[in-house]
Amino acid sequence: MDKADTSASLKIVRETRKLSNAAIAKHRAKDACEYLTDEALIITSGATVISGREPMMEAFQSLFKRPGFVTLIRTPLQVVDGDNLLAETGFWSSQWQQPAPLISVTGSYTARWYEFGNDWRVQTEHFIPLKRELVG
Repeated sequence: MDKADTSASLKIVRETRKLSNAAIAKHRAKDACEYLTDEALIITSGATVISGREPMMEAFQSLFKRPGFVTLIRTPLQVVDGDNLLAETGFWSSQWQQPAPLISVTGSYTARWYEFGNDWRVQTEHFIPLKRELVG
């Protein structure tokens, strides 16, 4: 039987997201994608499909070069344990300065994590934008 929010699985996901969020803040694309499988499938908030860890790193590198990009943060809200997989749902937020005022985009996301030995990696992620607003 699957269990929601076991302390071990939620801790793994939260720690991994924390490290990835920190890498994004530092504009380190490779580190931001360490948690992805080589063949990961990501559906961005703009409905662009990115297939693979390398293309996702390239997408982050391109994003970091854009002068208006400020931040992207993913916050896990629930993790459900399955057989060698985790189902994560969470909240994401991003901020853009274009050129003024600050724009905030927020939404929900889902991720499918697989266990590889003693390591957990994301195979799929889907980001859904729910709100866009001017800040300040």
